[in-house]
Amino acid sequence: MLTELGYQPFQEWPGGRSWRLDSTYIVIEQSPDMLVKPHNRKRPGLNHLAFHAGDHDRV
Repeated sequence: MLTELGYQPFQEWPGGRSWRLDSTYIVIEQSPDMLVKPHNRKRPGLNHLAFHAGDHDRV
């Protein structure tokens, strides 16, 4: 999806990677500090990310 929005793969390492578009970059990484507790959308961490992707036909 990120490449469709113009981002290019930038870096990759065990547990993560990044994409870059001009001076903006996005990093997705899995933390080694995993909790056994079930997911709760109100705990710290990312649970929603939105992008403008153009019109309905493009999406």
